[in-house]
Amino acid sequence: MPNELQANAGDLLLNSIKGNSVAPVLQVGEVTHDDSAAYTLTASEYSNFGLVVTGALTAARQLVVPNTDDYVFFVVNNTTDGGGGPYAITVKTSGGTGVSLTNGKSRWFRVKSDEVYPIGAESP
Repeated sequence: MPNELQANAGDLLLNSIKGNSVAPVLQVGEVTHDDSAAYTLTASEYSNFGLVVTGALTAARQLVVPNTDDYVFFVVNNTTDGGGGPYAITVKTSGGTGVSLTNGKSRWFRVKSDEVYPIGAESP
């Protein structure tokens, strides 16, 4: 599945741009993780195409995104060390297993069938 996702990333992005509106594709929002075990995105946070995750984490945490098939988005793990870290965040849907994102790294993701899949490798 990941190779198929990587091969189709350009088509998915193009289809997102051709869709109902271009504005959400161009928006990047900041999400302040509250250091709970699982932080669920709000509707306004989810409307952003890119997410910069901040906040002081004391353990590895989850970032829960809505289960919207073919949703393609970008996440930057810009969290800080709240003690004993720095820590990764797992980007996932409520019912999925998710993908870990190393602190200080960024990555493209795609939601498909209640699961989050990585598109390409982590970037510095």
